[in-house]
Amino acid sequence: MSKIGLAVCLALALTTVALAKPTTSSQARVKAAQVAVSEDLKDPEATRFRKVVDHWDAKGRYSRICGEFNAKNSYGAYTGYKPFLVFVTDENKVAMKILGEDEATAMAAREKCEG
Repeated sequence: MSKIGLAVCLALALTTVALAKPTTSSQARVKAAQVAVSEDLKDPEATRFRKVVDHWDAKGRYSRICGEFNAKNSYGAYTGYKPFLVFVTDENKVAMKILGEDEATAMAAREKCEG
């Protein structure tokens, strides 16, 4: 392979890698997801999170933020950890969220996070 051909291949490979990189940090995407999860709850500031993972899409379009949240009910008691799934774009915009507040949505969130 000629030096020019090698240089072209290397340039294409670097361009592909650069295009797949997210434009925002994982920490910023996780924060956007946590805000989206807690915003509709009784006491958003008291929401607890655990097992939060950022699954960045290899094509660079979005991130799946998965984890568990624990929220307070109307009596001020925590209800127990439930799964959540939030799709966040590379611009930190929430595209969709699934909160496992019942068995069907909990199963859907778990399936999407495991896959």
